[in-house]
Amino acid sequence: MGFLFFNIYFYYFTAVLLGIGIALLFMGMGAYLSQHSTRETIESNVSISWAIACCCLMVSACIFTGYTTFSPHPKQDDLSQKRYSEREM
Repeated sequence: MGFLFFNIYFYYFTAVLLGIGIALLFMGMGAYLSQHSTRETIESNVSISWAIACCCLMVSACIFTGYTTFSPHPKQDDLSQKRYSEREM
């Protein structure tokens, strides 16, 4: 959700947090797969874990699309008819 807001500090904080989280995820996934797989099953297990990760990415993209599409948008003024006062010019 930090990528939806225009606060630069919150944006960088969530980007760093996301980077740390994905690094821990891939380290944990690699350690788990190397401990619980044999030489014969490692390729299929890695393929299955990548397929699940890609499906989760597609599902989250659909949720994000629905969130941005159906959320109420603030009313924007028609700028072609805006009149400026002397103080605004």
